[in-house]
Amino acid sequence: MLARIVVRTLAHEFAVTCPDDTVAAAMAFVRAAPEMPGRTLHATLIEVRREGAFHVTRTPAGSLLEGSPSHIVHGLHRYFFATFAQELAGAPVLHAASVMIGDARVILVAQKASGKTTLAVRLLAEGASVEGDEHVAVLGQSVVARPRTLRVKPGTIDLVPSLREAILCSPSIANWDGTPIYSVEPRLPGGSWRIVEGPAQALVFLEQNHGGRSVLAPLGRDEALRRAIAMSYFPDEGKAVSAARLRMLVLGAPCYRLSLGDLGNAVWHLRRLT
Repeated sequence: MLARIVVRTLAHEFAVTCPDDTVAAAMAFVRAAPEMPGRTLHATLIEVRREGAFHVTRTPAGSLLEGSPSHIVHGLHRYFFATFAQELAGAPVLHAASVMIGDARVILVAQKASGKTTLAVRLLAEGASVEGDEHVAVLGQSVVARPRTLRVKPGTIDLVPSLREAILCSPSIANWDGTPIYSVEPRLPGGSWRIVEGPAQALVFLEQNHGGRSVLAPLGRDEALRRAIAMSYFPDEGKAVSAARLRMLVLGAPCYRLSLGDLGNAVWHLRRLT
């Protein structure tokens, strides 16, 4: 029986079939199967097969991917993001994490390499629910995280010792410098990963302060909107509507900036918000 890797977007459930365990292990990096209550997902099959020395698949959009399992992983990763974006009907996408602290959804907006994922993993280790750490679609007064596993680098592992084994046992690929990037499901052992659409109770814009103390301060609406626009992907058409949705989000939730240094202090600040 062929191994299957499940990948969900907001409207689709893709089953990627693999010819052997080696390919299945590689494809597992893109798996994403959270609980998504209230959504009807269209089932779609993607078959990866071996042809001579290469592996081949074709996306439902018709694009041919041919090469090593790693090459196909990267191609499918791009296809799944494109599918997610098409399903949003013109909504902007924030480069952000969505975290549930108790019943409150906090959106952590940040540039790459700012510590966003590390903070999300630390919050997960301390009992918060992480919906996603990369993309959050802004639908107006509500948001929804893109179904995607956390992409954890080795530097994060020592900062969350309680999740060390779970991270090291997760699928991985090699980064450009040969170090691993782990694809970690955002759930505690025995727990679940759940994504729902809903309002944001706070927007927190992260600023790097590695080695320093974490400090939280209010952020004005105009500056928050400027930062949100700079951290967003906009559709090719309907940019004015997308900007209006982003403005609704900023006006509907208190905004803060977090100088991110010490993780323990950062978690303390975020818990106080909720």
